[in-house]
Amino acid sequence: MADAPGTKRMAWVDAAKAFALVGILLNHVVEEVAPGPWFTNPGGGWPDFGTRLGRIWPEDFDSFFLSFGQFLGWLGDSGPGVFILLSGFGLAWSALGSDGLLSYPRFLRRRVARIYPFYIAAHFVVLGLALAFPLPDLHFGRKQVLFSLLGLRFTDGGFFFLNPSWWFVWTLLQLYLVFPLLFRAQRRLGPWTFLAATVALTMVFRGMGWAGIRFSDSLYFWMTGIFAGTRLAEFTAGMVIAQVLGARMVTMGLPPPRHVFGLAVLVYLLGFGASITIPGTLVSNFLISLGLTGIFYGLWEGGMKRLPGAASFIWIGTQSYGIYLLHQPPLHWVAP
Repeated sequence: MADAPGTKRMAWVDAAKAFALVGILLNHVVEEVAPGPWFTNPGGGWPDFGTRLGRIWPEDFDSFFLSFGQFLGWLGDSGPGVFILLSGFGLAWSALGSDGLLSYPRFLRRRVARIYPFYIAAHFVVLGLALAFPLPDLHFGRKQVLFSLLGLRFTDGGFFFLNPSWWFVWTLLQLYLVFPLLFRAQRRLGPWTFLAATVALTMVFRGMGWAGIRFSDSLYFWMTGIFAGTRLAEFTAGMVIAQVLGARMVTMGLPPPRHVFGLAVLVYLLGFGASITIPGTLVSNFLISLGLTGIFYGLWEGGMKRLPGAASFIWIGTQSYGIYLLHQPPLHWVAP
């Protein structure tokens, strides 16, 4: 009999984080030296459909290998969605392991204690290193810096301030605030009704972005997560996976990686195709994040876990939060 939910850390989760982090790192390297794609999160300056379709494969380099690396970097832009999904999974998995009892104050204290110390330390590191580079007006007395320290990135000027990657912390904080309510709704509605409702709600929020009903002037920021409702379905998908997987593992263990991988590839391709159309962007992030997580699960459980160096790869996943917080400023500073 397998372990009950919440009683054991599963290696495939850390492996999926490592895969996603590698994709994010490659994406940010590519973004420093070449243009980005016309898929994933849309912006207000989207060109016509023909231009978007013709830009799926990059043509900025004469070398196929450089173009292929650029394309992989573009695909890596979807990595944060995997982290959002796995955040929902991890929180729900832990809650299920405690018999579903969830104290709202205790939950928030634990989340704050987990996310803020390293996040605040990262500010000291980045601002300290910034002294060696021509980055004026960066100091702890500046209002935007103080808001950033608190994780409050709800304005267009603050969302990517200091370190663009830190938008993710603000999005997570919003999702943490509503997780206990979501968890109760999931138990009341059942996993599939809950997922359908949150996917529909996410589509409404993303549609509001296209309609201009948003507090951000930037459609790109809105779709990326300045309002976390646009990423809600990815988070709740992780919660549902935790509930379904927890029920299965009590008697059957993990699902066959080959089956998961095949279905995940199909879901990912549907999401990728949807991401280059305006209506498709209402669901593309949800499908892509779900598909990528399944692909990473299939790769790890299907054989990668038995390869030499697998433990080192898992270590990258366990340290992914710290690496994510600190990786982008050095890339940006050395790129010129």
